[in-house]
Amino acid sequence: MVDVAELNALLLDSAGFDARAVVEQLSGPIGNRSAERAAAAAARHEGPRLTSGAGMGSWVGSGSTRSWAGMAMMR
Repeated sequence: MVDVAELNALLLDSAGFDARAVVEQLSGPIGNRSAERAAAAAARHEGPRLTSGAGMGSWVGSGSTRSWAGMAMMR
C-alpha cells in the first residue's frame, strides 16, 4: 500500500509536482465524480424544464396568452 502523503512528498522533492499533477499530466484532468453523479441525480430528480426543449424557449418567452386549460380543451 502506498501512503499518498509520502508519495506527494517524494514527487514534490524530486520532480516539483504532487501526485495529482503527475496523474493529470499522464491521463488528463481528474474530475470530481462524486459531485458529477450528485448533480446528475439532482437533475434527474428535478425533471426536464419546458424551456429546454427544441423550439420551446421562443414559445414560452413570447408572452403567449394560451392557457394550460385552453391547451387541455384542444385535445
